[in-house]
Amino acid sequence: LDAKALRHMAGRVSVDLPDRAAMTFDRVAFERRDNGVLWRGEATGDAWAQAQITLVGDDAAGFVQTLDAFYVIRPLGGGVHGVHRVDADALGGCGVDSPAENTIAADDDDDDSADDDTSDDDTGDDDDDDDDEAPVVDVMMLYDAAAEAESGNIESEIRAAVDDTNLVYENSGVAHRIRLVHLQKVDYEERTDVLADKEALRIDGDGLVDEAHELRDDYGADLVGMVVTSRVGLCGYADLPLTVNPANHVYAFSVTSLNCLLSWHLFAHELGHNFSARHDRFVDPTDNQPFAFNHGYVNLDEKFRTVMAYDQQCNSSGFSCEVAPYFSNPDLTYNGHALGIPETEAKPTDNRKTLNLAAPTLAGYRETVVDSTTSTTTTTTIPGSDDDDFDDHTDDPTPPPNTDDGGGSNDNFRVEDDESGCSCGC
Repeated sequence: LDAKALRHMAGRVSVDLPDRAAMTFDRVAFERRDNGVLWRGEATGDAWAQAQITLVGDDAAGFVQTLDAFYVIRPLGGGVHGVHRVDADALGGCGVDSPAENTIAADDDDDDSADDDTSDDDTGDDDDDDDDEAPVVDVMMLYDAAAEAESGNIESEIRAAVDDTNLVYENSGVAHRIRLVHLQKVDYEERTDVLADKEALRIDGDGLVDEAHELRDDYGADLVGMVVTSRVGLCGYADLPLTVNPANHVYAFSVTSLNCLLSWHLFAHELGHNFSARHDRFVDPTDNQPFAFNHGYVNLDEKFRTVMAYDQQCNSSGFSCEVAPYFSNPDLTYNGHALGIPETEAKPTDNRKTLNLAAPTLAGYRETVVDSTTSTTTTTTIPGSDDDDFDDHTDDPTPPPNTDDGGGSNDNFRVEDDESGCSCGC
């Protein structure tokens, strides 16, 4: 993977994959940053295949997704990158924390209460309110020394996860975007499981990650996430508020293991819980907490599921379902098939609406500290290159090679055939 080509807005990029021929992607979006870039492309001749690459320094992280496969690009350090396939059925589960004390009643005198947010007149679709500025939810990400040591470039991987989340939002018709306002290593000794890690992060005054709360206030972070080392079992744990209410700012935390951070949009999944998005009804039949429709969607006939859905229903039918890069949304289709069930039908699924309803409240969990002119992680489409001396090969019939033809490795790109994927996820 040629970092120079990415930095110069390469119009076309080729990626070698461990179990199939190299795929070529044409640039559709690009964002230049202080110490890197964001590059996104669509596969030539395949509208449903995407690649997104986040570059920090010389280290790239991101993914390639097709209708039937998902590949993670991870930095190995020193400008070298690896790619491996992550099979959906190799992923485990995640945990959500909705204790009884999490149920905070809405204040009848509060204009931002859940009663207002769940009005029947509010569709959760901001297309009708073009004059309203979409909210930005500020996120702070922390990591410990063990996770940093395991990663080839922890900043690259975390920024790639944020970028992926915003891409899933864009795909899904979600109005808001998240903005990474702070990234920092903390002095933390990991617990025995991700629930314990999440509680260590959430609880102030236990002497474990207490600095997170002061940092949250300093940087105005609405949500706080932490990355820990790779785990076997659960991929992550997140708070799942049972109401949409400003008082739920105390339930705005999540933890994700490093080996799952970029797999199958799992960071977007974990943050989805903070917005009260639930799993599919096969694994979580809970209704009206807080909405009738806040569930992921599974399509058994077409063998796909949305970001918040588990694979158990598919497994019970004897197969696995790929994860579409979308939150459930009955108004959109994936490869010609609806991504959710409308509210006019039984057991509706529309986490797009869930996120749209919750975002204004979550965006107010903390006062914004970052200057409003600071760039968010939303991508910007830019045609052509700004470097007259660089040929981005947009018009070439074939892309310039950046890996060897054998699919093995070159000086800065290593293909790893890992069909087992990571043994965690949600």
